[in-house]
Amino acid sequence: MNRLLSLTIAALMLITPLSLDARKVKTKIEVEPTDTLQMERGTFIVSADACESCNNGYSLTQLLLTGYDKPLNSDTETFFVTNNTDCDLTTISIEIEYLTLDSRQLHKRFERIKCDIPAGETRKIDIRTWDRQHSFYYHLSTRPRRQATPYTITITPITITLRFP
Repeated sequence: MNRLLSLTIAALMLITPLSLDARKVKTKIEVEPTDTLQMERGTFIVSADACESCNNGYSLTQLLLTGYDKPLNSDTETFFVTNNTDCDLTTISIEIEYLTLDSRQLHKRFERIKCDIPAGETRKIDIRTWDRQHSFYYHLSTRPRRQATPYTITITPITITLRFP
């Protein structure tokens, strides 16, 4: 009886490591960075925190953001960007703060937007909305028929990338 018990325990000890090895799965996931900024030759970054002489006479005030819109059921937010510099605008980094009408913060996010806006021209920009459940609408958009919360925004430019002609 002792011998049978010893053989059973030995057999179980041999089988257990084999079954554990069979469960191991090796995975190698290659991750490509999606938020890298590639500087092209002849480009220049203008930022809010740089000194006046560091920006070669360019300023974030030369960027005009207007016409924001986001209806209730929209998956995108839309606004217009006017490039008032003498260079092409290739990238915009902005901070968007979403506020209730009584100025309580709902959300805040940073967006880096690749674009191609020639000097002195305006382009429409579309970005994916923060409101995934379609519960909010911009207070100047069309008022929806169903119950929803209106909000207002502040958009602050952080950096712009200019390309010299």
